[in-house]
Amino acid sequence: MLTSAAAIIRRFPSSRQATIASTLAVVLMSTAQSWAAPRLIDAQNDPEISSSFTLDIPAFAFQRAAMITQTEIRFRIDPQTTEAGFVSYYQDVDELFMPNPVQGEADISTGPLVIQIIPGFSSGSYDEETGVFSTVDTFSVSFDSELGDAFASIYGIESPQILPDVVSSGIVVFDTRRTGTLNLAWIGSDLLATSFGDFPFSYTCNVNTKFVPVLVTNVEFAALDGAIHATETDPTTKGELLGSLNDVIEAMASAGDGSLIAVLDSFIDFVEQQRGDTIYDVDADALVEAAESMIDAAQPNTSSKELIFSGRR
Repeated sequence: MLTSAAAIIRRFPSSRQATIASTLAVVLMSTAQSWAAPRLIDAQNDPEISSSFTLDIPAFAFQRAAMITQTEIRFRIDPQTTEAGFVSYYQDVDELFMPNPVQGEADISTGPLVIQIIPGFSSGSYDEETGVFSTVDTFSVSFDSELGDAFASIYGIESPQILPDVVSSGIVVFDTRRTGTLNLAWIGSDLLATSFGDFPFSYTCNVNTKFVPVLVTNVEFAALDGAIHATETDPTTKGELLGSLNDVIEAMASAGDGSLIAVLDSFIDFVEQQRGDTIYDVDADALVEAAESMIDAAQPNTSSKELIFSGRR
């Protein structure tokens, strides 16, 4: 039978009531703060709902869709600041058959496509109450197979093609505190400049994923994550910092092999190289301090309990 916290406290003498009540308050506050902390969500294809990429070229009366066979997303949401953005994004997409510029000839295969987000070019908002988010991103679409090379040669284009200012909208649903779904659609339009003319086109990518969130519960990591996202710099440098954040996450997942300290040392070296150039001194100080705090916590004499990150070591 479930018993309320108040009923439990009344069983003890008054001298212990205050202690238990204060302890319970601290636990509840800690839990609330953890739940409101930034989250990094690692999401992959939902096997029960398909995802697809659709391309529409009106001049050719052409609309084709290709299935997305693999999706790997790392998405950051911050309930406190209401910010959101993709830290990394990777997709394998089936080939598209594009119109052949030679009338009467068969359509041309693009070969398998790879869609990625350009690090540092993703930012937006997140509503914790509804789970709805919206970001503006820059994607790249690569076609680097032999079929892709032949397609690029015929069309007179290069791989990758860049899709700037793409609007992504979606919703994060937590089934539990550690599992849920991240579904989104990103859409946009641009001009395809080929060797036989320029053609307006539009595209839609419908993505359905499931995730286990990487909760930012490690205090030192949370400080580094916050310092990186608070740094004012150019998109390229921000992309490098976010890439380092990914490296730190991967190293934390295999804590104990010494890679975390090496990654953090490399991160500090990069920050110092950019200090006074693309990174302001005040931001560099915050970044280095956060990284050094993580190094201190990761020293061999630090208990393994301090290195726990989302249940992984």
